[in-house]
Amino acid sequence: CGWGGPPPLPGRPAALKDAGRPFTKEAAMAKLCASEAATKCAHQAIQVLGGMGFVTDMPAERYYRDARITEIYEGTSEIQHIVIATNLLKEYASMDVQLPAPPLKHQPKSSSSSSSSSSQDHHHHQV
Repeated sequence: CGWGGPPPLPGRPAALKDAGRPFTKEAAMAKLCASEAATKCAHQAIQVLGGMGFVTDMPAERYYRDARITEIYEGTSEIQHIVIATNLLKEYASMDVQLPAPPLKHQPKSSSSSSSSSSQDHHHHQV
């Protein structure tokens, strides 16, 4: 499903909710994973069927439409990604982990900048 782990179990968000625990991230992960998997499977069915996959009398065409709407309806896949990322950042922030300091930027030496510009000017005159 894109985040490198096993697909979330659909029952996990419900179990967390029943236990009175936060479940937003898990629900978004389950919805995202299920909708992307359904779309991928329906897309593969259409690929196998070729042109016949787009005929409205074929079930594959309806399955694809139904699968695609799950990525749009009740929160797009992009919104699900935002919900998941926001919750992961909140969890990470609550861990009180020290982030490494950003690398120091090197200041260019004034003599090197003038020599590079003069070499560029020299090259420019030769052309």
